[in-house]
Amino acid sequence: MAAAVLAYPVAKIVIAVLAANVLGGAVAGAFGTQWERLPSDVRSTLEHRLTTVYGKSLDSLSQDQVQARIETDLIPGLLRLDDQTLVHRMTVQAAALDRTTVATCAAFGRAAIGGSVPTDATTRAMIASLDEGAYQRWVEINVAAIEAQHRGTPDQLRVAQTDSDAAFNAVIARLSTTQVSTIADAASGTAVTDAALCDAVRGLYTATFKMDAPSQATIARIDVTR
Repeated sequence: MAAAVLAYPVAKIVIAVLAANVLGGAVAGAFGTQWERLPSDVRSTLEHRLTTVYGKSLDSLSQDQVQARIETDLIPGLLRLDDQTLVHRMTVQAAALDRTTVATCAAFGRAAIGGSVPTDATTRAMIASLDEGAYQRWVEINVAAIEAQHRGTPDQLRVAQTDSDAAFNAVIARLSTTQVSTIADAASGTAVTDAALCDAVRGLYTATFKMDAPSQATIARIDVTR
């Protein structure tokens, strides 16, 4: 049950916004309304990094094609990042869940448990909930993943199934009985309130960050494994 939520591709949050605006080389508008809040030198650096990867190769593509191209690079690229970066990424997505509304948090949880893609409204609300520093780090991590995939180095690192099972059993053991029941009910299609589901989803991340560093790294890497 923890895997159903923690392993959901929250990278989709950035993909959806990036793909919508990158056509025609418009990298400056690629990251939604938050983009203009970043310092100009940060924006310039990120624009240059993305342009170095893609050049004009996206200019003639449709929005759907651009999104598919970016997802092709981003998702596997995350597996090439180091443990510390992936743990940091997980703290940012946890911050987004903590800062967003209960309704948005619950919508994310239902999508995650149901194995579906959250709506654009949900993903954009999660992006908008981040403060400037967290937002900047989130974008930087995802751009780094795209660059790593483009280079083909370092090698992807995946977690062995036995280590994955042990880590998630440890997370579940730290949840309250109510939180476990809520996730189980949501997974089975039983109606649960937004408040209860959001509490359970946030609880998964809270429990993770109370674990030792190697366990956090394991879960962070599972979180980006597709």
